[in-house]
Amino acid sequence: MVTTSTGSADHPPIDFEELRRQRRPRPQSQPADFDLPGVVKGEGYIGVRIPMRWFNALGKLPGKAVVLGLLLWRWAVLKKGCSTVKVRPGEARAAGVSRNTMYAALDRLEQAGLILVVSRQRSRAAVVRIVDVPCRDAGSTVAGNLADEEE
Repeated sequence: MVTTSTGSADHPPIDFEELRRQRRPRPQSQPADFDLPGVVKGEGYIGVRIPMRWFNALGKLPGKAVVLGLLLWRWAVLKKGCSTVKVRPGEARAAGVSRNTMYAALDRLEQAGLILVVSRQRSRAAVVRIVDVPCRDAGSTVAGNLADEEE
């Protein structure tokens, strides 16, 4: 028996082993802070490490450019980190990006300097290269930019 106090007439000693045995499961109505929805077997997921400078630039774009940018990163990760990817219109459509919207989003991503369109031919999927976004100041580091953002 593990106790923290010797106890008294008003307060008996605390038995931590007994408390551990009595631990009740968490009620279903109160999920834990880290109980995120899981991925169902066979289901795709985003789960990619995107540099914050790239993500911040992406977040400033209008429309479905954000969705398409995230999909481009997903496809790059699926290609083992290759920065040049083929746009997959079917997957973009499943994410709510129509064909015309997809091409407008590609234009926005390219204008923002986030991608370079390598190939875009009629009746063929576009091929794009994800490019790095420079830090705000040429002489600064990413860690320096993060410190600026915290201020």
